[in-house]
Amino acid sequence: MRPPARGVTLLELLVVITLAALLLALALPALGRWIAGQQLQSALDDITHSLELARKTATTRQKLVWVEFSRDGAGWLLRVSEHKSGKGCDAGRDLSCIGSAQHAGIALSRPGQALALKLAFSPLRGMPQNPDGSLLTETELQLSRPACLPARLRLLATGLISSEAGTCF
Repeated sequence: MRPPARGVTLLELLVVITLAALLLALALPALGRWIAGQQLQSALDDITHSLELARKTATTRQKLVWVEFSRDGAGWLLRVSEHKSGKGCDAGRDLSCIGSAQHAGIALSRPGQALALKLAFSPLRGMPQNPDGSLLTETELQLSRPACLPARLRLLATGLISSEAGTCF
């Protein structure tokens, strides 16, 4: 007597591959939305952490720490430094420098205003102030990307940061 053959038939293999392809095709749109949402959240987190770094550095080192939002060609740039003036990013001098180069596809804006914004965190309780030394009122930033509702970040007059995540669909 011959022992029964073990293994799978070609038909069984084709059925499994077809089911796997069908499940993958159903999952791809959701995966695309998830990736877009994660990219938006990553940019929001980076900006939040840079602002928190500026505030903590100002109170720890007891000196002004400057934050500058600007346009960088077609994109945007956020520079955190102990130096008031500077162009672009200088890794040896700036505490943090992020922009659209690291977050491709993410647009940064200030609703109803130009993006250009320069502020300093004061050594006294890390409160944000304008370049002339007056206290800064609440400032809102908006991060957006196609097929997503925008994420919002608010820098409060107290120096605290409030954020709302965006949603992709």
